[in-house]
Amino acid sequence: MKYRHSSAQSADYLCLALKHMTKQKAGLHPSSYAIWYEYVANLNPALQAAVDDCLGDEGQLDDEATYAKYDRYLARPQQTSATGMPW
Repeated sequence: MKYRHSSAQSADYLCLALKHMTKQKAGLHPSSYAIWYEYVANLNPALQAAVDDCLGDEGQLDDEATYAKYDRYLARPQQTSATGMPW
């Protein structure tokens, strides 16, 4: 697993993530938490850019946008070969 934060650090990220989550249209579910945890922990620049774009366009993430971002950037992140082509 890529998460190696201490209990104290992950608690801080929880608080930050919750602040973001409660401002969204999406429910407070595990997919939403995973997105916002990675967002506030600066773990996934591509996800951060996609979330920022969506917030700029729509102002909030709804469940549809949340699940789409979860699927694309967390559940099934795009993998590329050494040549830069998708596998």
